[in-house]
Amino acid sequence: MGACLGKSSTSHSNSRPGRHPSKKEKPSPLTLTRDESTQEGTDFQPRQRKSQDQVVPHSVLLSLTSVQLYNDPSPPECPYCGKPGNDKADMMICKSETIPYDMFELLMERGWWRTGNIIFRPQQENICCPSFAIRSPVSEYKLTKNHRRVLNRWKDFLINGDPRWENRMKTSSAATKTEIGLNSLEEPNHSTSNSINRVMPTGDGLHPNDSTTHLQAHASEGACKKNKIAKKVRPGVGPDPNKPPCIKAKERRRKKKEGEGNPVNNNDDSSNKNRGAASHNNLPLLEIMKAHEEEISCGNPKHKLEIRLVASDDKEMKDSLVDFFSLYNRFQDGVHPGKSKFKTSADLHWAFINSPLRPSDRSKGDRPMGTYHMRYYLDGELIMLSVIDILPTYLVSIYFIYDPDIRFLQPGIYTCLREIALIQELQRESPELVYYNLGFYNDFSQKINYKRQFKPTEILCPITSTYVPLDTALPLLRDVRYCRLADREVPQKPEKEDLDVNDVVVLDVVTMQGQYLKDNSILRMMYGPIVQHYMWGAGRDIMTRMLISR
Repeated sequence: MGACLGKSSTSHSNSRPGRHPSKKEKPSPLTLTRDESTQEGTDFQPRQRKSQDQVVPHSVLLSLTSVQLYNDPSPPECPYCGKPGNDKADMMICKSETIPYDMFELLMERGWWRTGNIIFRPQQENICCPSFAIRSPVSEYKLTKNHRRVLNRWKDFLINGDPRWENRMKTSSAATKTEIGLNSLEEPNHSTSNSINRVMPTGDGLHPNDSTTHLQAHASEGACKKNKIAKKVRPGVGPDPNKPPCIKAKERRRKKKEGEGNPVNNNDDSSNKNRGAASHNNLPLLEIMKAHEEEISCGNPKHKLEIRLVASDDKEMKDSLVDFFSLYNRFQDGVHPGKSKFKTSADLHWAFINSPLRPSDRSKGDRPMGTYHMRYYLDGELIMLSVIDILPTYLVSIYFIYDPDIRFLQPGIYTCLREIALIQELQRESPELVYYNLGFYNDFSQKINYKRQFKPTEILCPITSTYVPLDTALPLLRDVRYCRLADREVPQKPEKEDLDVNDVVVLDVVTMQGQYLKDNSILRMMYGPIVQHYMWGAGRDIMTRMLISR
């Protein structure tokens, strides 16, 4: 008897983290095949359990997590380089309806990802565009100038508004008015010609039929040029010897960065303001955002931004599915035109609301845990949505969509800052929550290389399964796309042939009983290579807690 992994043509949706299997074309599950060398000329029959086979106790089976193993050897195209039918773009995929939080967190640390209840890992050693898990320790995060600029832009937008957002719904009416104006130019009316000239200037800003006015304007312009008197330029006398020498702006910035302060006028009001701004920037991101919210509320704002954290099993999640579906379609049409998208609300529910995290284990005291939607409502309208998983030590950013009309405010950066502030807020009650998981990173894709802005960042070494600083790994990744990133002193992961698979449990769907691979030579021959393949990617501690179903 033998076993094989069924092929599939899993498609992937476009998202900030990486590849996502689609519901329409799921990978084929693990299937059994007939071994021609042992049963030639006979039909395959399920093996009857022998009396000497050891059966796993029922109490042990209840403590295991049931999964199905899949393989995706050739997705239709790579989401980074766009090469269709790349045979090297393969993935390891397993499906589980429920999974413990600590087990899911271990998979996240080793570079796994999820869409719905499908958990997958790109095989970086074979893929055409390898990308590696990236995370940021939130306690060490420092607000950069670019991120501070994004926060100020949002604050100014909420207080004063922006025509790019206010006029987005007037596009159709503006187009209609333009057509009316163009039609009126065909038959000019002397009583309205001046108003038309002001609205729609042509050429020199004058109506083409107004030739007299056109000549008079040029004549008056020439007269002004003739009457213009040349100004006398007084020669300079050089620098004032009674004042200190001037210092270039670049030198002043360097000294200010080194802490020397402004060499000129150290005691003036501008230096005090700079010191006040510097002390304000040293505050945690959460405190800066709270200060912005107070300033917005006191300034009679033009717009109101409301942020809600909605659990995956909350009633509000089902009631607002229509708004979610509408936002997703606008996002796909505006940001990823022509790409595949979910056709029904059931597909959207499967991909973005279903989760393998058990709702019964969601809360840890008063702290939220599990899958949530972080929803952003602008004046009551859903404009952005971020799918996040809150784990014991991680906050994982799974997926993000937004209204394309709000793109000028850099919504992706803003939601990342909001999620970092959420971690800082949750850390007050749960100090063990320290990492912000940003998904996957590679340096040659402009879609995801913005993640290196959230310093300090750490990237997963594919050889040792340890995290190293991104700044030290970037020179290596720019030379070779897949290589060892950790120091030589760090031991690498065990090779596939060295992994012991005897303690892995397989469920017999006929008898509904589990067996250890070490107790059944036929099951060990069937599942041994497959389990070793997954054990190298997930780890032995994970595979021994799984119940492999056929």
